[in-house]
Amino acid sequence: MNSLSVRFLTRRYIGEYDHKTEGRYKHEVLVDNDPILYEILDTCPKSDNDFPTNDTINWADGLLLVYSINDRKSFSYLKKVGALISDSDIPVYVVANKNDMELCRAVLAARRKSKHSLLERMLGSKSSNLRLYVRGKSDSALPKD
Repeated sequence: MNSLSVRFLTRRYIGEYDHKTEGRYKHEVLVDNDPILYEILDTCPKSDNDFPTNDTINWADGLLLVYSINDRKSFSYLKKVGALISDSDIPVYVVANKNDMELCRAVLAARRKSKHSLLERMLGSKSSNLRLYVRGKSDSALPKD
């Protein structure tokens, strides 16, 4: 389970969790006093070539792609996934995580300076339908409305 999923589901930061397992979770939240049921498939790639399947992409109503600013491989992997889904109409959100670890940054700030240039490099012309979130704390990287 990913730390963002843990945070979203529990509303707390939990340091101890198994980050190498995949899982499917259901979670209900109130939006404008209406209950909304989320079904989350939290994936855990086993290698740099372990990508979401077509079944997963077709199942999802949207994708949240997360990379760590202190892990260049995570950014490279995210770009590969972006190329894989570039023909899909699925909404995609990109999250830069661990921004509180600026001193350990491996993904240069210049690479993400413009959200549009970052997304265009990742997904080509599809980038106009995407949103990029960059938060200051790694344990609160989910967008807040």
